[in-house]
Amino acid sequence: MSDKKPEHKTIYVRVKVMILFGEFIPGQPITILGLSEAIGPGVTPVREAIRRLIAEGALRTLKNRRVEVP
Repeated sequence: MSDKKPEHKTIYVRVKVMILFGEFIPGQPITILGLSEAIGPGVTPVREAIRRLIAEGALRTLKNRRVEVP
């Protein structure tokens, strides 16, 4: 049995650390494609990580379906 975490959990932790350590500034837009290109995995794990971060309040959704750092 593998100890490897699902990819979206790894991405979630990585993006959360980036937010906590100021790699993203308040008001900075975050895109699924941009994160996918910067971090390397596919779009689906990034999308799942972003959904979780929105639910926790670490990111927020704007009216135009964009996501930003609060």
